[in-house]
Amino acid sequence: MGVMSIRKRGKRSYQVRVAPFPAKTLPTRDAAERYELELQLRRAQGDRFVEKPVTLQGALGSHGIGRWRGCGHLRCASTNARR
Repeated sequence: MGVMSIRKRGKRSYQVRVAPFPAKTLPTRDAAERYELELQLRRAQGDRFVEKPVTLQGALGSHGIGRWRGCGHLRCASTNARR
């Protein structure tokens, strides 16, 4: 009988728990399953595990954050000062 290490924590959040690593919450089930597999590989391989290099854009995209814009839908302080 296996132990479930992914549990739903809200509408769009999943918590991954794999001993001896700390728990982490992710936005999608797919991301949680990939993270769970990575932790299981780390645990199985120990010091031999080599982590893949990740860019900042890739790290933000994998967590569903996507691209950030400077002002977004709000006005910048510089444009508000001119009015």
